[in-house]
Amino acid sequence: MTSKSTLFANVGSGAVMMLFGTYVVFEAQKFDGVGASMPLFVGFGLIAFSALLIVVSVVKASLVGAIAPPTGSMKPRLALTVLMALWVLALPYAGFILSSIVAFGLITAIVPRHESWSVKGLLSHFVGGVAVILAFWYVLTAHLNVPLPAGQLF
Repeated sequence: MTSKSTLFANVGSGAVMMLFGTYVVFEAQKFDGVGASMPLFVGFGLIAFSALLIVVSVVKASLVGAIAPPTGSMKPRLALTVLMALWVLALPYAGFILSSIVAFGLITAIVPRHESWSVKGLLSHFVGGVAVILAFWYVLTAHLNVPLPAGQLF
């Protein structure tokens, strides 16, 4: 990639991520007290690091490497992106726990791995995934007061 196209890509993506960070900060205002701390941290981090990328790209472009084209198959990346988008769309209807477990299972089953699953490996992966989902749900709801969707299916 030429330096002009790298500069354009860095400034453009930095600007988009700054806008997204600003959106996250404004949305965080809807949360109560401690529940707003994580989205605020992420939002301000996006703004700060995006601004840093833009400034460094303009002032001293040699510090930012050239953008290399992706290697490997795009199919697993596309599958993961589609599954994550479907998970986000399912959250209000199925709730955080159910939609996350289903999404985790689908991602595990559909997105290819370098080696095949053993029964023991698949079972331990699933149990670990469910444990992490439940731990996230507990910490976010009980300690950070983040309102996660309960779902409307049941």
